[in-house]
Amino acid sequence: MSRTLSAAIIATTDIGKPSINAETLNRYICRKDSPLSGHIRTKVFYPLSPDRLSDISDEICGFCPDVCFFYSHSSWPENKMFSFLNEIKKRTGNVILVSARDTVCKFSKKTGTDNFIDYILLGESERNFEKILTNMLSPGYKKVENTEVLEDFGTIENLDDIPSPILDGNFRIAPGQSKMQIYLSRGCHNKCSYCSVWESKERFYSKERPLREIKAVIEKYPS
Repeated sequence: MSRTLSAAIIATTDIGKPSINAETLNRYICRKDSPLSGHIRTKVFYPLSPDRLSDISDEICGFCPDVCFFYSHSSWPENKMFSFLNEIKKRTGNVILVSARDTVCKFSKKTGTDNFIDYILLGESERNFEKILTNMLSPGYKKVENTEVLEDFGTIENLDDIPSPILDGNFRIAPGQSKMQIYLSRGCHNKCSYCSVWESKERFYSKERPLREIKAVIEKYPS
């Protein structure tokens, strides 16, 4: 691999909370033992709400991304997200659009195809996003013609292998945000239809990690 890819990650999450998922994804694909090491340039963009997507358009286009990633989310209307991403696609050229689908607010493969989404990721996003980027760097890579659905339901066995943006200091609580999530586990066996966490098997972080993260948050934002 000789070229470098630019990946823009749009921080969509529960409104009012820092986007730990986006920062975790960023830290994962940029870790030292990643096959992308030395071949990826990333930036996380923070629109903070659906009504402020246009505020980051120029910044994203100036970054010249090869790939644009976002999490679909029940509080981020699909029509606003798709309209925004298609505008970015028009302005930046043939950018690859990737969405990790929220399991509460599900959109179909047809909806993805109609809105020029190249990949829909189900379950956990880190490994599949890394695979997409690695394939893009491979000789003979060809862009997919229709939306491709990729699944990963819990193949990261040891959750402590996932870099922590909180412990690395790569998170921020923006003005107006007053809540934050600390993850103890991933996955669930119950598969409740209204819940967004069951699409992978249940695993737990070590008990020390969330305690360290809570301490790091309090130290950075004591109020």
